[in-house]
Amino acid sequence: MTKIIAKKLDFLMSLTNTSNSQLARELKFDASYVSRIRSGKRGIPLHQPFAYPAAAYLATRVNENYQARSLEQALGISGEWPADPKEAARILEEWILSDSTPVNISFGTLFDSLTPPATLQHAPSTPPYSPKKHADGKLVEARCFYGVPGRRDAVIAFLSNLAEHQQDYELLLYSDEPLEWLTGDAAFAAQWTALLAQIIDNGSTIKIIHTLTRDVGEMLDAVQSWLPFYLKEAVTSYYCPKLRDGICQRTLIIARDTLALTSNAVKGNIDHAASVLVDDKESVDAFEHEFTDLFALCKPLVTVISLSNRKKVHKALDELKNEDALITLAHSPLCTNPVAVLADELPENESESIAKIEQRIELLVTSKLPERTFALIRPDRGFALVNLSEMPTVMHVSERLLTVAFVDYLE
Repeated sequence: MTKIIAKKLDFLMSLTNTSNSQLARELKFDASYVSRIRSGKRGIPLHQPFAYPAAAYLATRVNENYQARSLEQALGISGEWPADPKEAARILEEWILSDSTPVNISFGTLFDSLTPPATLQHAPSTPPYSPKKHADGKLVEARCFYGVPGRRDAVIAFLSNLAEHQQDYELLLYSDEPLEWLTGDAAFAAQWTALLAQIIDNGSTIKIIHTLTRDVGEMLDAVQSWLPFYLKEAVTSYYCPKLRDGICQRTLIIARDTLALTSNAVKGNIDHAASVLVDDKESVDAFEHEFTDLFALCKPLVTVISLSNRKKVHKALDELKNEDALITLAHSPLCTNPVAVLADELPENESESIAKIEQRIELLVTSKLPERTFALIRPDRGFALVNLSEMPTVMHVSERLLTVAFVDYLE
């Protein structure tokens, strides 16, 4: 029975492109445990629900016609695969737990399920396809930059163009590539941040989709780089809870209706990657639509709240206070007692809230954050509270701010 369940589970996970870690995260199991069940080395647990939660999750990943047709054949279903997720989950659970013969779909059968019906293949009303009308495409002017030095040159060219025109733009930013090319060279970082500051001073705003699968060092580097712009309340940031495999990576930097800079990499290797800068209106629109499609899957990540906005500050601290999860306080080594300093910066009634959560705080010393900048991080669902005070005057910030980040890794 264990081997039969393993074969069925493997078939369903392969068909729905579900990894061991994805299913484990959804079911709150260890990924290695799911791997052993899938390989038949271990049976499903007897004292913890597995079959129905797994079936319910896998049912939500049946979104393509070929998947539904493959399931209809494998499970011997007469009629169409049910559209109701609960009914689909019930069918999958019963099949997983039954002692019926394990699935054995040949490649020929699978390809048959992907082939359009004969009536569609030979529909007399369908005109023959002619490539002549579209074969030439549209010839547009674009500039290509290569490797890491080229990527940096492309960013400077992009920002210089916007700064020169002294207009206000809406910038759309996304990248799941490693950020070493952006933050690793001090002279380049100083140049792009100065240009971006100038663009923001002209009234521009930024909408950015962050990648939360980066390591802590990269995330803190990113926080430090973007800190001035968060403080000016020019940035709204989001995250996508749908995890990707990280093999094919993408960068989009867009000035709406004006310019687009785009690039791709495989597993972060951009040494020879091409970065394409284009100002063709139709091309920029196409990249905007790509960003919009991704944005539709996203949730808010960072909201900047002024200390003077007592209502929002109180709400943020109240949510922290009422949670049981461990909280990590990341802080500069120059600050020896960050909890006390954080409490001193808040109104008296709010500093009492800090005292109530102090017993759940674990300190993380990092040189990535400036002095008197703190990040309170709750890793299970990712709530973070950042106190930004007494920042360098070059940032032109006069008001002390709080940044509150809500991140739900479990969805």
